[in-house]
Amino acid sequence: MENGKERRVHPRPNVRTKKLVVWSKLEEGWLKFNMDGASRGNPGEIGIGGILKDHRGTTLILISKFMVELMVVKEAIIALCASVWSNSSLEIE
Repeated sequence: MENGKERRVHPRPNVRTKKLVVWSKLEEGWLKFNMDGASRGNPGEIGIGGILKDHRGTTLILISKFMVELMVVKEAIIALCASVWSNSSLEIE
């Protein structure tokens, strides 16, 4: 309360903004990797992805959430196999 008046905080409504993203031509011999991630809530659903393009705009690599999860599984298996722990399990959702 300030000077006998009650102050209230009003949260801003969820406002989605759209941002135009365009690909800019690179110098010859250069590659560019773009990635982005988003979440819906905390905790909540997530999405991640990336794309690698050359100077002509040719897509060389696409990475999605699923591919990233597989890479994590691979690294976990390698780490567990190299570890001293003989009893271990890997759980995937």
